[in-house]
Amino acid sequence: MKLFPDRLFRDVIPPAGVAFADYTGVHIPVEGTFLCAYVMTPDGTYDRPCPCVILCHGFPGFYKNDDIAQALCRMGCVVIVPGCRGGWSSGGFYSFTNYITDIITAAHWACSPEIVQTYGIDPNSVFLSGHSVGGSSALNAARQLPWLKGVIAIAPYDLSYLFDETSCGIDFLLEIGAGVLREETPGAIQRNAMACHRNLALEQAFDDLKELNLLLIGGSQDTIAPPEKMISPLWAKLRTHNSAAVQNYTQFPSDHDFCSFRISLIEQIGYWIASLFQS
Repeated sequence: MKLFPDRLFRDVIPPAGVAFADYTGVHIPVEGTFLCAYVMTPDGTYDRPCPCVILCHGFPGFYKNDDIAQALCRMGCVVIVPGCRGGWSSGGFYSFTNYITDIITAAHWACSPEIVQTYGIDPNSVFLSGHSVGGSSALNAARQLPWLKGVIAIAPYDLSYLFDETSCGIDFLLEIGAGVLREETPGAIQRNAMACHRNLALEQAFDDLKELNLLLIGGSQDTIAPPEKMISPLWAKLRTHNSAAVQNYTQFPSDHDFCSFRISLIEQIGYWIASLFQS
């Protein structure tokens, strides 16, 4: 298996008769309903099976980091981009714990024999990647997926920070997402956050993540998910643990959205993934 991170920002047209890169819309079954998702596959010049990256959006999901998805596909990864339950044409209802279950379900779906065969996925080379709440949800999902190849968390958002160190509680997020997410009953998202935030604190994930390949990315100018509050507590434990896993923490002089650092961000992710396949 070989990846080509030099193609992250370069188009390579396959020769005549060889399949182009493509994407397919899919429904991923989850707890009696479905996630709307799409699967991107590299062109036919890449050897199969390919590594797979499941790319998880933030809260509530306005932006899904499609530029990252396209770049990783160009370098040779299958990329799955699922929408959360309760939003973006997916069925069911949103909650923070449901989203973690959605990601776990998507990971198992990607490794099922039919999907592996259909899209040319290597089930031993599956990554989770996410931004903001997508990043923290990917890390918490990985606690139940020890077989993952790795996790990339971009400005992961720790719910506990809202409750423990700010006066606004969950209201800050609800103002952003209430209009586009379906909740089972009025106030259900807020109640879910209050019930689960301590168990989902990223520092609590250390024991489950300490032997997993991890790339943590923060923005030093990020006032929404300040890395010293969101990433540093977990990283402080990881850096003192003697592990053979490849674990890196990178900061950019960016705010929460990384809009001015997209190329650097994508290169960081692509080359880190590729490094795990170097013989």
